[in-house]
Amino acid sequence: MAAERNVLMTTTVNSIEKDLKTQIGVIGEAVSRVKAGVIMNIDGVEQQVAQICEKISALPEGDAQALEQSMAEMIGKLEELAQVLSEFQDKSGNGTN
Repeated sequence: MAAERNVLMTTTVNSIEKDLKTQIGVIGEAVSRVKAGVIMNIDGVEQQVAQICEKISALPEGDAQALEQSMAEMIGKLEELAQVLSEFQDKSGNGTN
């Protein structure tokens, strides 16, 4: 039974890792496009990120820690996206000032 649980957790961690990498790619693409002056439809990204976070929070601590680097990378990309969106908004005169 313990071996089955380990296989299941490894599969789950691998699946979440894949989801993280997908979102990192989507967010990175959005950053690149905004920097080029093009707004990309990112509907659903917030929901996907929330689902990933929920899945990670349901993992045992050791398994969750295995995803720490990818999670930090995704957070960094989200912060970068927020920054470039803010800069884009300021340049296009749509700021709230």
